[in-house]
Formats: sequence, structure tokens, C-alpha cells
Amino acid sequence: MVENIVLYFFVALVVLGALLAAFSRQVLYAIIGLGVTLLGLSGLFLFLGSPFVATMQLLIYIGGITVAIVFAMMLSVSMAIDPPQ
Repeated sequence: MVENIVLYFFVALVVLGALLAAFSRQVLYAIIGLGVTLLGLSGLFLFLGSPFVATMQLLIYIGGITVAIVFAMMLSVSMAIDPPQ
């Protein structure tokens, strides 16, 4: 019973995060949706009994790629506001 609740929680997290990423009009909210989706996928990997893949999902995709996308977005916004001379 508890396993089903945990499974449905992670599935709902993945679906809601993907919907947020797909239908968001602002880039930052889409990146947050991507992070939530990847976090839910990590939970699903952990639930399926693969802690190594879940950890790598957290470290590489959430910790690295999502942060790099946010950094690139912030850098591009600052370049658009104040272009270099």
C-alpha cells in the first residue's frame, strides 16, 4: 500500500513537472519544471532499486545541467539588457 502511494507520488511529480516545462510561457518556470521532472525520475529510479542511477541523475542532470541552463539564461538576459561595447 505504501509502495503504491510512493510510486504514484513520483509519477505525478514527473507528469506535473513535464507539463510545467512544456506549457510554461516563462523560461525560468520551464527550467524549474525540468528540474522537478528530473527529480521525480530520480525518485522513480530509487524506487525501482537502482540507487546508483538515481544518484547520478541527481548529481549530473539536476546538479549540473539544470544549473548550467539557469546560468546561461541569466547571462543571456544580462547581455540583452546591457550589450557589450
